[in-house]
Amino acid sequence: MKSSKIVLGILAVAMSIAACQSVDFKKTSSGIPYKVFSSKKGDSVRQGSIVKYWVMQKVKDSVIYSSYKNRRAEYFQAQPVTEKASYTNIRATVEELILKSKAGDSLYLVQATDSLLKENPQQTLFKKGEQLITTIKIEKVYKTDEEANADYLKEQAAGYQENKKEGLASFKKDSAAQVSIQKDDKIISDYLAAHNIKAEKSEWGIYIERLAPGQGPKPNFGQYSNVHYVGKHLSGESFDQGTMPVQIGVSQVVFGFMEGVSQLSKGEKARVYIPSALGYGSQGSPPKIQPDEVLVFELEVLDISDKEPTSQQQPVQQPNK
Repeated sequence: MKSSKIVLGILAVAMSIAACQSVDFKKTSSGIPYKVFSSKKGDSVRQGSIVKYWVMQKVKDSVIYSSYKNRRAEYFQAQPVTEKASYTNIRATVEELILKSKAGDSLYLVQATDSLLKENPQQTLFKKGEQLITTIKIEKVYKTDEEANADYLKEQAAGYQENKKEGLASFKKDSAAQVSIQKDDKIISDYLAAHNIKAEKSEWGIYIERLAPGQGPKPNFGQYSNVHYVGKHLSGESFDQGTMPVQIGVSQVVFGFMEGVSQLSKGEKARVYIPSALGYGSQGSPPKIQPDEVLVFELEVLDISDKEPTSQQQPVQQPNK
């Protein structure tokens, strides 16, 4: 489905470019030539509307930016324009045009690179005498914030899972990371064997020792797991503890910690063993965490919710520091 959307999006852009001969250019308030290919039937953008759109920027055949390639649509809430549009300020110009658009419309903008280079002569994305082409496809205009948020989370979740899949493949090809993982895997395996501990190994390389069962499903992308944690060295000495909400796929915590939390349901208790490559790496987090150190987190999921818990005990040190 994702690849189909990308192909269809690029085809739509190509068709818009091919059709440019049949639509007259207009100019924005800042003097940028543009064309609109109107759907005529879509919902109009109004003040306060949340708009989902796709964008691509090209110079000749070189793609500068593409939300199709990134697999993530852009979202914009229409507000009164406060930032003055200029020839070089494409963002303000796009917002100006979206306010005049409908769902299904396609926008085609042309900027002369000579003018852009005057503003920023140091950039290397393009040269003099070229044109920067920006194409925008308005996919949807939402009637309610709830509808927009639901679609946004769905879109982000799909992108998150795809990025994780690609990230895992890249991680397994990273020779330095794999040397570290293999070294730490032996340390963890030896520790588990010496203490007669049964733990399951994830595809990333963390080990999960399940201590008490939970109820219900594991958290989805964007949900909050309210977690009590105790961070320990393999020696058993604690270096940090606290209670904190972890938004799955969003919170800025070390990857191994996030991966461990994402595998636990409400009420579940577990001990997670994290290789240094999925923790604080070769830098560590002095003075508490040494470089290339394997860490252990004792976790208890107090609750899983769609909204962030309102009252929290602040941890001494969040696991991303």
